[in-house]
Amino acid sequence: MDGMSDTAVLFIFIVFILNIILLAKVWGMTNNVKRFLNFYMHENGIKIKIDNLKGELFIDKDGKEIEM
Repeated sequence: MDGMSDTAVLFIFIVFILNIILLAKVWGMTNNVKRFLNFYMHENGIKIKIDNLKGELFIDKDGKEIEM
């Protein structure tokens, strides 16, 4: 019984470490979203227009409003 509990503790410890690594990777990927959005907007000619009544509007290269 003692050997099985040691194996279980080792398994739980390994899963814990792998979860920490996964969290760090996901956190790092969320920081790249803004960079991808800026690249996409630049490549497709999308601009942000600030309107006092509507807030932020996205305008394509033809001047048409993009609805969200």
